[in-house]
Amino acid sequence: MCFAACVWAKMAKIVYACRIEDADKVGIRQIPIPSSLMNQLRRSNVDLVVDVLRDEGVKLFDAWRRKSMGSGV
Repeated sequence: MCFAACVWAKMAKIVYACRIEDADKVGIRQIPIPSSLMNQLRRSNVDLVVDVLRDEGVKLFDAWRRKSMGSGV
């Protein structure tokens, strides 16, 4: 997710399922700076709601990885 764009758009809340390490496990490279740290450093008051349906999000990442590697879903 692009935290900076959310701040610039003056979003009050960001809700997400997967973490940086979840994306990394399937080969999606991210900047390894957690949104909570970015929020703190920006002195932003964006409400972060994390791990919403995380298990389902991880399953989607795994399905994407399997499909992209040609082994089907």
